[in-house]
Amino acid sequence: MEIRPSTAQEAADWADGYLERIAAWWGGCDGPDSWPDRQVGQVRRMLGRPGAVTTFTISDAGRRIGYLSLGRSGSGGAETARVIEMFFEPGAGDSARMAAALGFATNWARGFSTVLWIVANPDDSAAAAYDEVPLRALWMVKRLGPVPAVVGVTGAPMTESEYAAWEQASIDDYAAQMAASGAVPTVDAARVAADEFADLLPDGLATADHTFLCVRAPGDGGEPEQVATNWIQHRREPGLSFVYGVEVHEGHRGKGYGRAAMLLGEQASLDAGDTHLALNVFGHNTAAIRLYETMGYRAVEHRRSIDL
Repeated sequence: MEIRPSTAQEAADWADGYLERIAAWWGGCDGPDSWPDRQVGQVRRMLGRPGAVTTFTISDAGRRIGYLSLGRSGSGGAETARVIEMFFEPGAGDSARMAAALGFATNWARGFSTVLWIVANPDDSAAAAYDEVPLRALWMVKRLGPVPAVVGVTGAPMTESEYAAWEQASIDDYAAQMAASGAVPTVDAARVAADEFADLLPDGLATADHTFLCVRAPGDGGEPEQVATNWIQHRREPGLSFVYGVEVHEGHRGKGYGRAAMLLGEQASLDAGDTHLALNVFGHNTAAIRLYETMGYRAVEHRRSIDL
């Protein structure tokens, strides 16, 4: 098998096919109607940036059998490498060839980056090539329908005092999760987490189109106590709400409160006029992934990375 730089015509042929595959990927995941056009638009903009994409042709015995498209972003000493797509013609992508292509991509990335990111369709035939690469995060989505009644708990908006305590705890937890997943170096995690919260919530509790729920259940003495929280942004894009953080407090886990918090969030999303609820979950959080799967959430994107 040979991997060589693509000719201009080959690169154009790959780009045309990739746009079609992107439209099929995001059109087939039962997400909001806007997703295929939005994703295709993002890819077109990426393809239009000089130097953003390098395409290689994969051949065997002189016959073209696929493409390997690699990307780079950033500048100076902070460039990041990623696999945009590993594509093999039907029947040509056996495990040995896919492993060789991934090895080629890894060696290419070492020339300028300390990490190689892979963003892949979990249903794509090439996804098996990445099974041994650490899974950093999953993007999951669910088309909302009637929400079952939530028994034994109540959900109510956060108060100002509850929000202040929740915000700092959430920033700390998010930083720890990013560091544990390998998505962000530990030394940078606290700063990155605080910056993201500041960007997302410029007006704190009063930030428009955000719901902050406190979930309460009877405590040992029968009085309601806070057992979980859920933070959701509505209309993040047409028809879509997004869960930024659902948390069950220490001592209350394993009692169904995470599911209850998600159901209350689904109802809040429907009440806001959205048809879908999406979320990002760190790859090492297997308990949360199982919960979301049992609730009907589907993984539509895997993010993996190799430290170089």
